[in-house]
Amino acid sequence: MNSFEASTQRILENVERAAHNTIIFMGHCGPWGLGAAPEDLCGRDWQPLGGDHGDPDFAAAIAQTQTMGKTVPLVAFGHMHHALRHTKKQIRKRLDQRDGTVYLNAASVPRIVQTEAGWQRNFSVVTLEAGKVTAADLVWIDQDWAIASQEVLYPQTVQNFSF
Repeated sequence: MNSFEASTQRILENVERAAHNTIIFMGHCGPWGLGAAPEDLCGRDWQPLGGDHGDPDFAAAIAQTQTMGKTVPLVAFGHMHHALRHTKKQIRKRLDQRDGTVYLNAASVPRIVQTEAGWQRNFSVVTLEAGKVTAADLVWIDQDWAIASQEVLYPQTVQNFSF
């Protein structure tokens, strides 16, 4: 590609050929527009701190897909690791929801770790029902393919207590 505009057009050509009106996007980098703070999904966490490091062509393709009348329930990407370079006190924001679309940064690194119980691998698992994201989890799978741990990323439920 020679320009962001050409890249956007190439993505849209594939969207137009899609057999369905529900489109799921997966990219290496996330789209521009998800925040400029270092802790945001695609925020720059190196010096100088801050700034949106998302791809403008990806953002334009998503927006134009939605104006075509197609739905985009999920945009998944990585590149911007959850562990931040400038602080160890928190991790990067991993999920956001805007205008009916869930944006998932799946860049949990390392992907494979050795524990006392053996090797574990992490995966992002997303559930779609009737064209909508209903769940997103970060799971660690052990050597026997059993879930060793699970972190619910979406929906982020609020506990209601009554006394």
